[in-house]
Amino acid sequence: VTLHRVTYDISATQARMVQYNLPVRLAARLSYGV
Repeated sequence: VTLHRVTYDISATQARMVQYNLPVRLAARLSYGV
C-alpha cells in the first residue's frame, strides 16, 4: 500500500460534506488535519 498526500481546498471539501449530509463533526476535523 502506498499513501500519497495531495493538496485540496479544505473549505470547499467541508461545504460539500455538509451538502451531502455528512456529520458536521467530520467536516470540522479537516481543519485540524485529522
